[in-house]
Amino acid sequence: MKSNIQTFDTKEEARDAFLRDVSNHRELIKKAFDKYGEVFCKVAGADYSTVEARITAHDLSKLSNKIETIGIMAYFYRFPTEDLPIDSPRRKYMYQRSLLAHYHENSYYLEHWIDMSNGQFVALEMDPESIVEMVLDWIAVGENSKYMPADKYWACRKDKKLINDKTKEIVDKLIDLYTLSKVKKDEQQAST
Repeated sequence: MKSNIQTFDTKEEARDAFLRDVSNHRELIKKAFDKYGEVFCKVAGADYSTVEARITAHDLSKLSNKIETIGIMAYFYRFPTEDLPIDSPRRKYMYQRSLLAHYHENSYYLEHWIDMSNGQFVALEMDPESIVEMVLDWIAVGENSKYMPADKYWACRKDKKLINDKTKEIVDKLIDLYTLSKVKKDEQQAST
């Protein structure tokens, strides 16, 4: 996987790249929703209009939550400042803090659904709308050549992540549908 850390000469260049990347990702998830939203909602038992509204607001916390914005920019969109050198370990801490804030703000992350019970971490069952948004997010991220497609991402992680069994079952079904559509598309392209 290519590194997605970028270095810029100015804060303005870094900000513009960050805003462009968030905007591009939001467009990709809207396209994924247009293609898979209806069938994913039916299979998962999710309310279509709720998922549609969530897709419209997808990742806006990266723009409205200062902890997220500052941490993401400090780590991935680097520009020199007097108090934060380009290679400062503090940048990683800032990113980790922003990631926790992002998980907290957005229920479409598996990490949002982790709780503590009797001193043990447990995975809670995700609501179907969050599951659909999560898989659509993976599909959108996979459209970027820096990252792996959603089906490969899930295959590499599904047995390593703490996840509720019912949630995992629904994710498997959605990923199977996504994979099937990719295979059909490849077959159609090969026959033309």
